[in-house]
Amino acid sequence: MSQYIVPNGLIGGKGGTTSFYETKFQTGIMLQRVDVWYDSSCLRGLRFTWTDGTFKMYASSKGNSQQITFAPGELCRELVLWGNGVGTRTGRIKIVTEKQTFECGKNVSGQDAYPMNIGSGLLVGFRGACGNDIDRLSPLFLKVMKSLTSDVTYSSFPTGGITPVQLDTQTFDSRNRAVYQWEFSGSRKRVVSNTWSQSSNWAFGLSMKIQAGIPLVASIENGAEWSMSGTSSHSTTETQERELTWSISGVLETGHAVKCTALCQEGKTSLDYTSKVTVTFKDGKQFTFTESGNLDSISVSDCKVDVVDL
Repeated sequence: MSQYIVPNGLIGGKGGTTSFYETKFQTGIMLQRVDVWYDSSCLRGLRFTWTDGTFKMYASSKGNSQQITFAPGELCRELVLWGNGVGTRTGRIKIVTEKQTFECGKNVSGQDAYPMNIGSGLLVGFRGACGNDIDRLSPLFLKVMKSLTSDVTYSSFPTGGITPVQLDTQTFDSRNRAVYQWEFSGSRKRVVSNTWSQSSNWAFGLSMKIQAGIPLVASIENGAEWSMSGTSSHSTTETQERELTWSISGVLETGHAVKCTALCQEGKTSLDYTSKVTVTFKDGKQFTFTESGNLDSISVSDCKVDVVDL
C-alpha cells in the first residue's frame, strides 16, 4: 500500500500502545471527516469517518474538539504538524484545502513546524500511535495521479422505453390542380445523453473516463429496438444535439393526395452496472477496485418518413 503513498515522517514521540494505519482508498472509500480532540498539552484523540459511513476512534474524546469535513475530491494545499514541545506527543495540526482552513491543538508559539509533503493533495488517511493521547501522527497522501478509468459491465440489456416522436407532417393535394411534383424535406434537433453515476467519480480529484458501450435505438420495419455500441471512451456525462434530416419527393396525379410524416424513435433507459476502476499514477503504478453504478441514457433513431395516400 505504501507504494501509492507519499513518504512523510511521524511527528510526536516514541510511545503509544496502539499503532494505526487508517485508510481505505484501495476500495474506493475516501476520508470524509476528521474529528480532533485536544487540550493545552497535546492532541488527545482522533476519529476518522469514511464515505461508506463507518468511523474509527483512536485515543480519547476528552478536551476540546473540532472537525473538518471534506467534499468529494477536495484537495489539500498544505498540512502542518507540530510536536508538544518535549518530544512525547503530537501537539497541533493544520490543514489548508482549496476550500477551507482547519487548525487546532496546543499553543505552539516558538516550536518548530513540520510541513508535510502533500503529493497529489488527496488526503486518504493517517498513520500513527496512541495510548491515552496521540503519541505520534503522519498524514497519508496519495502520490500524483495520471488517470482514472472505469471499465463497465452492464447487468442487463435495455428493454422497452421506446416511443415514436413526430418531427413534422405535411399534406400534398392535387385534387383541385394539375399533376405536380411534391417534396417533403426538413430537419429537427433532438437531445441525446448518457450519464454514468458512480461514487468514485471525482473522489480521487480526477474526472473519470468510462470505457463502455452505449445503448442505441435502431429503426426496424415495424418500429425500433435497442442495440449496444462497441466499447469506447466516454466522459461521465455526455449531452449533445443530434440533427435528424429527411427529404423525399414524388409526383401527384390529378385527383390524388398524400400525407407525409417524419418520425423518429426515442428511447430512454436506466441500466445498473459493475465496473473495474483503475487508478494510474504518474510513476506508472496502478491499483484497481470494483464498484457499482447506474447509466441513464436517452437515444434517438434515424428519421423515417411515412407516406399515406388520402
